[in-house]
Amino acid sequence: MSKKEIIASLILGIFIITLIILIITLTKNQSNSILLVQQEQLSFQQKNRQAELIFIRSDLDEYEFLSTKLKDNIVNTIDIASKEYNLPPILLHAIFQIESDYRFNIDHPIVNIKIKGKLTKCWARGLGGIMWDCWSDSLKSHNIAETSSDLYIPQNNIEATGFILKDIINKELQKSNDIWIISRIVKQYYGDWNHDYEQKLKEVTSKLWIKRIGKEILESKDTLKTN
Repeated sequence: MSKKEIIASLILGIFIITLIILIITLTKNQSNSILLVQQEQLSFQQKNRQAELIFIRSDLDEYEFLSTKLKDNIVNTIDIASKEYNLPPILLHAIFQIESDYRFNIDHPIVNIKIKGKLTKCWARGLGGIMWDCWSDSLKSHNIAETSSDLYIPQNNIEATGFILKDIINKELQKSNDIWIISRIVKQYYGDWNHDYEQKLKEVTSKLWIKRIGKEILESKDTLKTN
């Protein structure tokens, strides 16, 4: 091999090594950027979740018939269920306000619904208005509730509500992805299409949103004065 060929080989080798190092560096930087974005998104979600939980706990103070311990347990269980089923805590809060206004031991009005092709008289139970006759098999198999009476226990009912909402959401997402999904979820959760129920959800969530904004303004008043 001539001197020129050796020099050319060395230059080519250096070029290839430099190119490999550059590719590795770019790949590493890209991975770091993706990881940073994911961490920022996770941080935002965690902060948002925490803000919602603080708001829910504050909102529960309006319910004088609930003990302080029970209020704390409810918020803690909402937190656990929302993480397990990847749901906004505020959605569970809205459902509980609509269905029972946090009267956890109530029986809802008797209705006639078709179960396995047969018209059956049944009623919903507890916080989230769970139809035991419709969901008993699933709730039993997932160790959420063994009997209908378990649904009067707030923790069990909250988990059951989360499970049912997630089940409905997963099925609806398989059908289509559009901004009207919440309407379809409401229809499925209620058991049949009901415009009043959807309207009630909109009213409750709007009130919650307005209260949350008001709370944030009040909490920031000292900062505003300082600035």
